[in-house]
Amino acid sequence: MASTLNKFLLAFMTLAVLAIHAAAQSPPCYIWQCSECAAGNATQCAICNPGYRLNAMGQCVTNVNASAAPDSAVTAITAVAAVVAVAVAYMS
Repeated sequence: MASTLNKFLLAFMTLAVLAIHAAAQSPPCYIWQCSECAAGNATQCAICNPGYRLNAMGQCVTNVNASAAPDSAVTAITAVAAVVAVAVAYMS
């Protein structure tokens, strides 16, 4: 049982590290409130930050009708910390 859990935790941590590394390798994005630029284009947004929406020109504008979701990086870090805490508690 412990071996299966350890394999699962190792796989999860590997995926988390790969996701963080991939995000860090993306080219710089120069669009205000843009979380991810279009592939190979630092002047056109593909995904806007929470509370903003993408307009027809690839820019992020305020989305007054949306409730802002939590930042995905904070959510990912919290999930990783929770998994590590469970793993440490389980191994103790």
